[in-house]
Amino acid sequence: MNYQERLMRQLIRSAGALAAVWILAAGISSVAAHHSSTMFDHSKTATIKGTVVELRWVNPHVTITINGSLNDDEAPTEWLMEMTSPAIWCAPADGAGTP
Repeated sequence: MNYQERLMRQLIRSAGALAAVWILAAGISSVAAHHSSTMFDHSKTATIKGTVVELRWVNPHVTITINGSLNDDEAPTEWLMEMTSPAIWCAPADGAGTP
C-alpha cells in the first residue's frame, strides 16, 4: 500500500469518526431538550375543576385528559397533561419499598 492509499484510508476513518461523534452529540442534545422543564414556571400553580376524560398509563409518559376550567365562570375545555413515566410513579417514595 503506497503513501496516498494510506493517507486516503486515514482520512476516511477520521471523517467517519467525526461523523459518529457529531451524530451522538446531536442525539444527546435532542434528548436533553425533550426532557427539559425550563419552559414551565414552577413558582405558579393552577387548579382545574372538571372531569377526567382519559388516563393513559403508558410509556414513555403518563397522560391525563380533563374536561374542565380554571374558573367557575369559564366554559369547560379539554386539558391534556403529560407526566413522567409509569416506572417513576410506581417507584417507592423512600427507595426501600415503602410507597
